[in-house]
Amino acid sequence: MRVRSCLLAAGFSVVAVATAWSADLGNYPYGQKVWPNLYPAAPASTFLAPVPVSNWTGMYIGGQGGYGWGTGTLSVGPFDVSGDINGVFGGGQIGWSLQLNPWVVGFEIDSSGGNIGRSESATAGGVTATASSRIGYMGSARARVGYALNQVLLYGTAGVGWANNRVSVGVGPVSLSDSATHFGFAGGGGVELALDRNWTVGAEYLFMSLPSVNYFAGLLPAPLDAGIGIKGDVQTIRGKLNYYFH
Repeated sequence: MRVRSCLLAAGFSVVAVATAWSADLGNYPYGQKVWPNLYPAAPASTFLAPVPVSNWTGMYIGGQGGYGWGTGTLSVGPFDVSGDINGVFGGGQIGWSLQLNPWVVGFEIDSSGGNIGRSESATAGGVTATASSRIGYMGSARARVGYALNQVLLYGTAGVGWANNRVSVGVGPVSLSDSATHFGFAGGGGVELALDRNWTVGAEYLFMSLPSVNYFAGLLPAPLDAGIGIKGDVQTIRGKLNYYFH
């Protein structure tokens, strides 16, 4: 009986010491070694940290690049000739957004240089004729309306777009070129993903309708002295990288 009492007393002593020791571990920062080989337990917040809520309000700037394709139509008197155009482009954008949970509204202006167009050549009787049409610059100014799913923003966009196009024609050693800027509708949509508080990446589809503009007006002999009308549309897929100023 005396031995049993001694064992019970020793057991209670161990429990008391262990309880006091574990309470004392709370005074040490997580990860600091405590004698001899014990470490305080990690706080629950270490494993259950909340997902940061993205903030889409603020001005942003960024870069972009992608691929464009479409159709160009050339009108000479009563005759129309159409052909496909394509090429790559790259540039930048600046914009501003305001988040009205969960909606996001704002505007964006983009500007890009590129080489989207088409070239043709033909030879007859030893004489080579060439013709080319190239969009070397394009841009747009658009409103954006989106829906934020925390770190993901889905949006639609619409506004005005423009493209500067150069047309060149040549017959043998004689060549002629002219350029003009087309203004029309631009619209599409995209998705943007927040990487952290400031950086985002995204992908965007944009369609631009470019009304007809006359080229070579007054430079060609009758009956072409009114010029050659050219119109078209351009579709683009672009990747985007933005930095937000909050």
